Amino acid sequence: MSERGQGIRLFSSEEELRGIFEEWDPPESDEEDEEEEGGDGGDGGGEEHAGVHAGQAADTKEGNGIITSQLRHFIAQPYIHPPLLIHLDDAPPKKFHIRTYVLAVGALRVFVYKPMLALFAARPYVPPWESANDEDGLRAHLTNTCLQETGEREGSVSLFWSLPSDLSNSNVPAGARSEGKGWKEDMFDQICTVTGEVFEAAARSMGIHFQPLPNAFELFGLDFLVGVNGNGTLAAYLLEVNAFPDFRQTGEELKGLVQGLFEGVVDVGIAPFFGHNGNGQHNTRDEKMVKVLDIDLGRR
Repeated sequence: MSERGQGIRLFSSEEELRGIFEEWDPPESDEEDEEEEGGDGGDGGGEEHAGVHAGQAADTKEGNGIITSQLRHFIAQPYIHPPLLIHLDDAPPKKFHIRTYVLAVGALRVFVYKPMLALFAARPYVPPWESANDEDGLRAHLTNTCLQETGEREGSVSLFWSLPSDLSNSNVPAGARSEGKGWKEDMFDQICTVTGEVFEAAARSMGIHFQPLPNAFELFGLDFLVGVNGNGTLAAYLLEVNAFPDFRQTGEELKGLVQGLFEGVVDVGIAPFFGHNGNGQHNTRDEKMVKVLDIDLGRR
């Protein structure tokens, strides 16, 4: 229930995790206690005041605080190490993630938009255990462009398919490099497979949260990180699913990617309702809108 990279922390022990929660909810002063006791007693105003105070205190320090009183869930995820690091031009290697746009149509067909974005961190990458006291905090680890200052965004967003095909200058061991069709094609295949599995699982087992309707469509933004798995090969790890993707991340230079996305939405998500079949080809990896799931949920 938070966004824009707010409230993200790294920890490696239970003690550090406890410290994170204590940072968000510091002990209330006597004055705050009196305000809570003297409140109207009906809307939890004291708790909200303490939550805002905690969020503002964190904002002042890190710029990415949260209002804990408004949160209902916390997510703990393993830190993926090592991530694939890419050199852009002559710059030091940086961490990046892939933003993938996904179209869900009816109940249920799912398409992955093949043109994808690569969003880079603001700072060169260093392992978290070497940057715990770094004044830049998480800026080498978080690839959310919302955390970057205006001057840092230039060059921080790239087209995925324009990334280097040769990984010989990367941090990936030689044995982990994709053979044959290339690492980007391999990652796209994995993204398509994982996306299809995620949406089918959500449709069949999370009906309260995901309710695809027969005469509707919806756009999602999925984020993937490329890392080296335990077998020593590259893998695309799903980070999160965004129900309200930010299309401004492309910037002015790459806005044509979003235009192509909506052309694909019209082609496969809208035109069929009016008796038009678009170009009729959306099930091969050469098309921009690649079908990754086609199931009948029995909804009419």
